[in-house]
Amino acid sequence: MPRSGGDYVYQSRILHPSIGFSITFGFFSITWVITAVLGGFAISYYALQPLLYHLAYLYNNESWINMAVYVSTPIVTFIITLVILVIAFLNSIAGMRWYRRVQNYILVPFIIISHIVLFALLISTSPEGFKQMFNFWGEKILNDPNFYNTVLTTAKSEGYITPKLDLYKTFAAFTLPGTWLGYIVFSAMGILGEVKGARSFKRLASAFIFAAFYTSILFTFLIILFHLIYTLSPLEVFESLPNVLIIRLSLYL
Repeated sequence: MPRSGGDYVYQSRILHPSIGFSITFGFFSITWVITAVLGGFAISYYALQPLLYHLAYLYNNESWINMAVYVSTPIVTFIITLVILVIAFLNSIAGMRWYRRVQNYILVPFIIISHIVLFALLISTSPEGFKQMFNFWGEKILNDPNFYNTVLTTAKSEGYITPKLDLYKTFAAFTLPGTWLGYIVFSAMGILGEVKGARSFKRLASAFIFAAFYTSILFTFLIILFHLIYTLSPLEVFESLPNVLIIRLSLYL
């Protein structure tokens, strides 16, 4: 395999062929099974079920509640998982060129659109608007028209203290998910192992550094916007930002 194999080629050449085979065989055997199962579970429990429940309470339609319960049953989750596996299988056997097209024209655009939507929602939501919608759904679901204050009172009585936002720790924490994003979601190791220039450490390192840095920035600013909605003032959020950026950039230079 002069270039193909991705992860196996890199590890077997840098470490040892037996190590490269053992790590990659075990990793991908477990990862792809878990990914497929979690994919079906996530679609059932974190996408379809919440969507149907929201529609049911929004339009006072019990049939949507029955559908929400049904889509979370094991059989439906199993069927969704099988559909994901079939789509993934067809995508894999179609070849690397087709896989890259799926990434470029489906995966990446949808990710960018979802990020834009998240930022737009958070930027356009005021603290008062957040409180009103929180109480709206509290009344719809729990018959508590003042659910926002109920949560705050309960948390305070239990001794909960809202931690202060630490931008540096937030940046650092999201570096690991960013590396995982480049490795798994965008298959940087596999794709770079299948194209010309697979021996280029610069291309490989750039892919992971970009993913880690992008994810750190993205989620840090999402958390900042969320904090601006319900707890902190802009001054409290941005007071440590210059030091964070200086420290963070020094890790990459």
